[in-house]
Amino acid sequence: MITIYSDSITERLLFTLAFIFEDRGVEYEVINDFKKYESLEGPKICYSHYPDADGFQIYPAKLLLEEDVDYHIEEKIEYVEWEGVQVFAFERIPDIWASIFYFISDYTNQINKERDEHNRALGSLSLAAQYQLNDKLIAERWCEAFLDILLRNGFEFEVKKLPFRWIPSFDIDNTFAYKLKDGLRSYLSRVKDLIKQDRRRKIERQYVLSGDKKDPYDTFDYIVGLKEHGLQPIVFYLLGDYGKYDRNIAWNDVRHQRHIRNLSREVDVYLHPSYKSNYDFSQLQEEKRRLESIILKEVESSRQHFLKLVVPTTYNQMMKAGFKDDYSTGYADLYGFRLGTARPVHFFDLKKNYQTELKLHSIAYMDGTLNQYLGFTIPEAKLVVQQLFEECKRYGGDFISLWHNETLGDYGIWKGWREVHDLMIELNKDA
Repeated sequence: MITIYSDSITERLLFTLAFIFEDRGVEYEVINDFKKYESLEGPKICYSHYPDADGFQIYPAKLLLEEDVDYHIEEKIEYVEWEGVQVFAFERIPDIWASIFYFISDYTNQINKERDEHNRALGSLSLAAQYQLNDKLIAERWCEAFLDILLRNGFEFEVKKLPFRWIPSFDIDNTFAYKLKDGLRSYLSRVKDLIKQDRRRKIERQYVLSGDKKDPYDTFDYIVGLKEHGLQPIVFYLLGDYGKYDRNIAWNDVRHQRHIRNLSREVDVYLHPSYKSNYDFSQLQEEKRRLESIILKEVESSRQHFLKLVVPTTYNQMMKAGFKDDYSTGYADLYGFRLGTARPVHFFDLKKNYQTELKLHSIAYMDGTLNQYLGFTIPEAKLVVQQLFEECKRYGGDFISLWHNETLGDYGIWKGWREVHDLMIELNKDA
């Protein structure tokens, strides 16, 4: 048992220590009675500025001991060496625990006001990108480095290895390219093809609708087939009303509902809240009700369409609607680990200064990030995916890849990209 002394026992400190120690099976206790701390024998850590305290000492920055949100904190952060490890220094005080908290609380995105046209945080502006940490499980690296430091300083304990697994996940923004699109939508699509003189698309539509060719977005047999590799794919379904950014087939089409219900018998189907629902709570509630009525199950997990996150507003809305797990934590413009970990962590609301019940599941990368945002070639994308996969396998957690049914179809700009997804199947054989 490691005894930890701190002048104050705060929610932030407890949140961070649980992340460092609990899943690794290292026992600890936290006290704020310094006389008791001095009288105790055994392994001890003093998280205080007390001079010449017993045990291993960490001089704390104020981040874990305060309750306020510092909107100018990034101006005071440096990347420095402490005990042979590169960590963040806050106002020139290196603090490995505060560094871990900064990442796992998503502090950057709870204070950052610079956003793109979809009101999303930009990964390219994050501290992770600035210090080239986005492709590293930096919070886990810091945890391991800290525990190694303790072992080198005479502490004795066993450390459990964090388990690893790959979770293939898929957003269904548009179930089919041609099928089930009747009436006005079918007519407008045909007009669009005529205007653009897209003869190939016109012929393809005819083949699909006649049953002579498979719809190019119909890759659901591939998704379900991942189970044959011992995997548990998960799917997020868009059921919003038709609009500029919400363009799936009508949710109340009985053929569409039958397709979703059949799919839910094979894999877990969760909600992909629409673009509109991000700023319309009643719409979010309605979409949750729609999916539950189709699959006849309670829906408690989600991932935002367009990865449209405004922290903490979006998370608070999801909790209010009854969601317990969210898979939106990532960037559209940058691959890697937004929270510095691949383990699920509870959302820590900085403004209210407490750990919420909502569990965040980070994505490692999105297909569109590699192809559309960063313009990678297929070989370049494979290299990035392999590096991220190996990082996660080494440090543990859930490697969550984000793809779409249409991007698996070897179609249009996604010609050949299924190879990138297949690569993960090969990598997982040795995991």
